[in-house]
Amino acid sequence: MKFSTTFVTCLALASGVKAAPVATQRNGFHGARVSALAMSELGDAVNDRPSWGSSNWSGGVLQGSDFRTVTGTFTIPNITMLYPGEPTNGTHSVAVWVGIDGIHDCDALLQTGVDLTMEKGIPKFKAWFEWIPGPSTDFDHELEFSVGDSVTMTVTATSKTGGIAMVENNSKGTSVNHTFANETAELCLANADWIVERWTLTSTHQDDSGRSYRHSTQVSPVDFDTLTFTNASATTANGSSLDACNARTESVDLYEDVVKDNRSSSRLQMVTTFDDSSITVSYVRGDHVK
Repeated sequence: MKFSTTFVTCLALASGVKAAPVATQRNGFHGARVSALAMSELGDAVNDRPSWGSSNWSGGVLQGSDFRTVTGTFTIPNITMLYPGEPTNGTHSVAVWVGIDGIHDCDALLQTGVDLTMEKGIPKFKAWFEWIPGPSTDFDHELEFSVGDSVTMTVTATSKTGGIAMVENNSKGTSVNHTFANETAELCLANADWIVERWTLTSTHQDDSGRSYRHSTQVSPVDFDTLTFTNASATTANGSSLDACNARTESVDLYEDVVKDNRSSSRLQMVTTFDDSSITVSYVRGDHVK
């Protein structure tokens, strides 16, 4: 592993926030900057190390400076409804993506990834790109995905206001890309992300007087059991190549809010583990309530 002179740490995050398609149009955001309130120190959870919790992201975040490229590969998993007997109508989904920024108080977040969605009981997979604060957008050319396909996602920051998003289906030999230029929100280039996200669905409505308003709801996630980012790495402006994780990695796990017997609590839902240049996000089975 080759390090730059910049001190770099790797954080594991918990579940995600994003916005996905409403009908045929995407509104809102795939990624949401994690605020100080979204992450909290929870002590030892599942991993034998300090653990951090979040309500939207799950995965890994490598902190440093001058990040220019982030890449990671995963296999399209078999997805099912998370809870037995859950109605199949509505949106059930998670987003798998890589990105630059999103943790610090930064105006922009560059990301690209694939939605894993159940629509009326049928699994669907769709690639997208986004430069927050703008909306997420499906690629013009829609990639075809099947369970078991190897998919590589890469984002490249060519400047603080420009970059490239690419998704490759290695199994089918196909790829799509999008070039960003002259974006109004500037990247900070401060962290690299490998994320499974429980995103937020944002829809636009009108009240009785005709005024528009937006309504946001966190989607119900699908069950993917276990998902691993392999060959997870990032490069910096000076050409240094960094594996996604190292001995300084801290674990950040996904917790969901639970109300039981009129009492609110947090239940562990996803955990993140690390091995060399891979990051694995897994569902926790059973009732782990802290």
